[in-house]
Amino acid sequence: MAGSVRSSMLSSFLLFTVILSLQEMYRAKLASSELFTILGGFSSSLLFVLLLTLIGNYQETSGNRTGWGSVDWKLSRNLWQQDWMGFW
Repeated sequence: MAGSVRSSMLSSFLLFTVILSLQEMYRAKLASSELFTILGGFSSSLLFVLLLTLIGNYQETSGNRTGWGSVDWKLSRNLWQQDWMGFW
């Protein structure tokens, strides 16, 4: 299991680096038309998914998993605090 997590982390990192580099190289082309702008947004979505995969696999290998329960709790706590702060 640890080997597959590490290989997934490595492949996510490599794909993230390649896609980000291609976006930087073709920045002017991606902004030149509406179709290329949509393609740039799609590739940015792929970057986000790859980054989440990379972070999740890193946490899995280092043993610092938090799980979705703590994420949900922190999100709801922050939303509740913002609601009350905005009210006052």
